[in-house]
Amino acid sequence: MKARKFFGVLFTILGAMTAFLSIAVLILPLIANNQTRLVLDSFYQTSDNPLVNLMNSVLAFMTENGTLTLALGAGLLLTGILLLLSAARLE
Repeated sequence: MKARKFFGVLFTILGAMTAFLSIAVLILPLIANNQTRLVLDSFYQTSDNPLVNLMNSVLAFMTENGTLTLALGAGLLLTGILLLLSAARLE
């Protein structure tokens, strides 16, 4: 039961973060602004830091596949909520 609560909270948080980021990534290219375009283009540049490269590659993947990441985020969110509800029902 503790594992269900833990994974429920984990999936809910990850799903919400992924869903909100993918909504932002879907909306940002629609804004006609040079600053926004520079931020989006910076995701495709490489860096010396491997952590920055990882974050840039994840965000570049999200900009290319916005609807897929939105669906994954919603699925994780739904899975987390269902795990939390089933853990609460077992108590």
